[in-house]
Parts: sequence; structure tokens; C-alpha cells
Amino acid sequence: MLVREMKITQIKQALIDNKNECDLDVLAEKIYMASQIKYKYILDDLDVSALKKIWLEAVRNGNAVNVENVEELTVNERRRATQLRFHALIAKVKRNGKHLDNMWCITWKGAAFLAGKIAVSKWVETIDNEVVSHSAKMVSIKDFKILDDFRATYEIVNGKFEPIIERQPKLCLA
Repeated sequence: MLVREMKITQIKQALIDNKNECDLDVLAEKIYMASQIKYKYILDDLDVSALKKIWLEAVRNGNAVNVENVEELTVNERRRATQLRFHALIAKVKRNGKHLDNMWCITWKGAAFLAGKIAVSKWVETIDNEVVSHSAKMVSIKDFKILDDFRATYEIVNGKFEPIIERQPKLCLA
């Protein structure tokens, strides 16, 4: 059941319990819609700095990173994990059907973004932790000044980190 439907059901049950006589479906929908808060997450230098540090830890120790244990992350960067998730650059790690606390992995999209191969939406909007819209404006790794000296040298292939093999141009000897 979607979060929205669960909330509407809870509101309807509360109204029934209070013995209100009215069209419960209409009233519950109005209350639910009025309670919705839309959040906008803009990808910025701090997000990309956090992604870079999570990436480096993932390459060192495997693609399951506990953000609380990454010494290079500042407190503010640790708080950006959820925002990176909304951009689909990292994902929660799941074992035996359950999410592990504070454990994140780099997605193929995150790896491709850091390698400069793709651009991502500048911002996303969410309601109830679900992405509801993306910006039309796209940004690439080159748009962030914090990473002027960084370029990912690995990509994710079949769930494992593999070095990115750059094709070197052949020299023409005349």
C-alpha cells in the first residue's frame, strides 16, 4: 500500500472512531492533500563532495559503505546521503530483504556521474520520501568546482568495481 493510501486510511479510521457523520472519503482526501509537504533537493557542491568521499570509501572497502564510519565525511556531508538517494546516485544496502542502517552503495548512475559520462537533474522534488518531479536542467560533474581535481577511475560492472579503461589515441608517426 502506498504511503498516501495508508495515511488516508488512518485518517478515515480516526474519523470513524470519532463518529463523524460525513463523506469520509472526500474529507480524508482533503485532509491528506492539505498535509502534504513538497521538498526540493538541489544538487550542490556539498552533495557532490559527499558522493566523492563515499565513492572513495566504496572503492577501498567494497560497495557497502557505512556513512557514519567514513572519517573524511563532515557532519553536513553525512546528512546528504538521503538527498543523494533522491537523485539515484546512491542507494540503501539491503540484506535478506531488510535495509541496513546507514549502509549505502554507489549506483551505476552515481558511478557514471562521477566519471563524467552522464548528467543528472539539477533538483528533485519529493513528497513522503518519494520523488515526484525532476528538473529539466541537467548538470554534470564538470559543473561542480569542488571536484576540479577528481575524476572517478572505476565503474560498476556486474556489481563490482572495475577500472575504467580509457582508449588512448593512436599516435600517427609520419
